[in-house]
Amino acid sequence: MPDYKVVFNSSPIINLYKIDKLDLIRQLYGTVYIPFAVFEEIVLSSFEDQANKIKSLVDSGVIKVMNVSNPLLTKTLADKLDKGESEAIVLALEMKADLLILDETEARKFADLYEIHKTGFIGILLSAYKKDLVNDVFALIQKAIDYGFWINPVLINELKKTLLNYKKNK
Repeated sequence: MPDYKVVFNSSPIINLYKIDKLDLIRQLYGTVYIPFAVFEEIVLSSFEDQANKIKSLVDSGVIKVMNVSNPLLTKTLADKLDKGESEAIVLALEMKADLLILDETEARKFADLYEIHKTGFIGILLSAYKKDLVNDVFALIQKAIDYGFWINPVLINELKKTLLNYKKNK
């Protein structure tokens, strides 16, 4: 994956932590980038175990923390989004990222507006499944739901169809 740039927002990383699948970041993407606001949210402002596990990914170079250089756009987006989402979108634009990973609906709308290719927590699990890195996507989703992740029931049905089609074509 040379020069494949991936920017993460906080919630997909937090959800991966909650289901004990932080290793998928490295396995799927190699090195990824987060803006400093996301680092603050997931490491500096979180409980100790989460902070330590995510900080170890930063220390090992799997996650690189970057500062954004367009505070005006960040501030403009922050009128509608939280600081981490705003900085993640701006960082993706500045880096010309190949992929932005975020879950929040409003943030995804802004990513679409800026024509940024995106996926989310579920997309990570699907990619991992297709690469045989996880076996049971629905068990992982249920575990995330048990920890507070919300998913539209319509999306669950679409996901089941997608996985059935994938299995048929495999």
